[in-house]
Amino acid sequence: MPTAITGARTVINDDATISGVGLSIRGYHVNGTVTITNLDQSELVGVYARDGFIIKGDVGAGVYHNSFIGLHTGLDASGPAKGFQIYTVDPMDVARVNNNVFVGCSARFCATVGYEVLRASGNTFIGCGAETNGKGMTIDNAVRITIVGGHFETNTTTDIELNAGASHIRMFGPCLLNASPVTGANKDATGNIYEEGGVFSTIGTSLAIGHKSNWLDLIKADESTIRLDGE
Repeated sequence: MPTAITGARTVINDDATISGVGLSIRGYHVNGTVTITNLDQSELVGVYARDGFIIKGDVGAGVYHNSFIGLHTGLDASGPAKGFQIYTVDPMDVARVNNNVFVGCSARFCATVGYEVLRASGNTFIGCGAETNGKGMTIDNAVRITIVGGHFETNTTTDIELNAGASHIRMFGPCLLNASPVTGANKDATGNIYEEGGVFSTIGTSLAIGHKSNWLDLIKADESTIRLDGE
């Protein structure tokens, strides 16, 4: 008979905080909120937070160049109000949650929103999911947010909401199943690019709002450079 792999995690029956430089943190089940601040060039892998994640940057305590892999919240119908709160504390400050990557994360059963991105820059979401939330993701006063793949399903209001100050938002191939997949005052803001044929709604057509078919040309025009020859 094959041996069962249980994948036991360290359980914390309280809130938890994470700060530091060059950390590698793996395998925690937190029955509370995980707050991340003043974190640089670190990796957080395989962490469940019952009451959600707060990822916040402040003066002298930014959150930069980290890898967040397999972070999950909302195991059942009693999820937190907000799954991931990703923001800069001072609304008058420059963005201090920058250049992080979220891979294979999920937010479910969050009454308000799965991912709230506020005053942040250059963060990338790859293969992340938002299911059965009030809204899948909201982006406010944030720039250069990239969404690659991922699955957004049964969110009540919308899958992705682009509000005031959201610009240069790039979406390449997420599956958006809400009848109003992308909404918000800034859904057509400067530099927003949706991949040809890669963003779908329940009506089975490519997303029309903000839809750009020549996205490689637009990226080039936006002073970014993509090399396809390996150099």
